[in-house]
Amino acid sequence: MFKSLTEFIRGFRPIPILPEENRSMVGAGVDYRGKRFVTHTTLHHRNSAVYTLTGWQFVFMISVIGLVLAGLLLNAHLVLSIIVAVLSVVYFADAVFSFFVIVKSLHFPVEMEFSDGEFQELNSKTLPLYTILCPLYREAKILLQFVKAMDSLNWPTNRLEVLLLLEQNDEETIDAVKKMNLPAHFKILIVPHSLPKTKPKACNYGLAHARGSLIVIYDAEDKPEPDQLKKAYLGFAKSDHRVACLQAKLNYYNPHHNFLTRLFTAEYSLWFDVILPGFQSINTAIPLGGTSNHFRTDVLRKLEGWDPFNVTEDADLGIRLFKSGYKTAIIDSVTYEEANSNIRNWIRQRSRWIKGYFQTYLVHTRSPLNFVKKHGFHTLFFHLVM
Repeated sequence: MFKSLTEFIRGFRPIPILPEENRSMVGAGVDYRGKRFVTHTTLHHRNSAVYTLTGWQFVFMISVIGLVLAGLLLNAHLVLSIIVAVLSVVYFADAVFSFFVIVKSLHFPVEMEFSDGEFQELNSKTLPLYTILCPLYREAKILLQFVKAMDSLNWPTNRLEVLLLLEQNDEETIDAVKKMNLPAHFKILIVPHSLPKTKPKACNYGLAHARGSLIVIYDAEDKPEPDQLKKAYLGFAKSDHRVACLQAKLNYYNPHHNFLTRLFTAEYSLWFDVILPGFQSINTAIPLGGTSNHFRTDVLRKLEGWDPFNVTEDADLGIRLFKSGYKTAIIDSVTYEEANSNIRNWIRQRSRWIKGYFQTYLVHTRSPLNFVKKHGFHTLFFHLVM
């Protein structure tokens, strides 16, 4: 009966679409609720936000809402007191955890730093091929800025591959790119038209074509510091194989534009300079930022890329890395981007982030007992962070 209820709630189970070739995820996807989604990943639907709630999560949520409403009808004062007490305990636990993380970060900084001598010892002839993925959608106006930012990177161009990921129906950006005299290490990849139209789907397509042993994601407006690739390479070289991702810090190049951009800058400085290094110091899961994530390409393929249905696919991937036994480290390198200065755009952006964290939370609590059994106290940290 429960299985039937689950299938009723979902409509019907997602059906995998097999990739076009055995050694590639190109063409893979899922057929769900009568729609065909070609996502270029074989990530199982149990680990994806293709649907949000499982049967038991739906029943549990409805049951809690039903009990609260019934309690309010019977004894509103008591129920409201219980709700306030529960929220107070949760917020107190979160405050204690945040204080603990901040103290760890400030007193035992663990972000990876590098000396001038280490840079001088690098031999450009022995550096690996580095792939840069840049998903673009209706961003023709800032293409030139991105090309200049990539040209400023201190990495030999014969060991660099910049993949511009363009959606098939984005004719404006495609035309703009074709009119540019791009350097030889820039390559255009047209992502075949398919649903969903998301950044992670485009990145999955890029991952399937990437030739580099190391790979990084940059957005079109990003301005990474010139030595960032070298710092990431040195970071991987100094780490054991379990460190599969290096997160560079993010901040803004327009902090003084208005009050909103000042708040954005303060928030990012706290998150990337203090909180994330604190998470690293206790070896817990790190929700990745949306850009400047450096990966070992083989591990990224092993994890089957990004979830194309999660609107904060970076945070989800950070949790999947941790649950698969890998680590994320923070490197002392900054990528600058443009802070949102418009209140309406800020509301849309913040809504997407909150939605994505909800998706990530629900996806990774589908097997809560198994999560606790495997990761112990880190499960509690996950609940507090998400």
